[in-house]
Amino acid sequence: MAVQVAWSFLIVAVLLLGHAAWGWLAVLRDRFVITNMRVFRVHGVLSQSLATMPLSRILDISVKKPLHGRVLGFGHFCFESAAQEQGLRDIRYVGRPDERDLAIQRVVQRSGLRGPRVPN
Repeated sequence: MAVQVAWSFLIVAVLLLGHAAWGWLAVLRDRFVITNMRVFRVHGVLSQSLATMPLSRILDISVKKPLHGRVLGFGHFCFESAAQEQGLRDIRYVGRPDERDLAIQRVVQRSGLRGPRVPN
């Protein structure tokens, strides 16, 4: 009887470890890329999903940082665009959101899409 209980705890521990490893791998395989023309998000472990949006369609970026996100250093992006529905509206759990928001704003200004050009 005690051996069966020990095996059940071991199986549960292995399943929890496997679930945590899968979540960690999913985080590692989630990429958020900003170029001078587009914003990309590539994510997925076994199959990949790609969502893109031209910089010219981004009207506004909202950054939401919940309390635990502020402590742990992540936030959520919400892109408002001219399109009705796109695959890149909400990006959750973005590390260092303030730095990345500033980087996007700089790329948009340097590309000349809005506002005066920022000197290098």
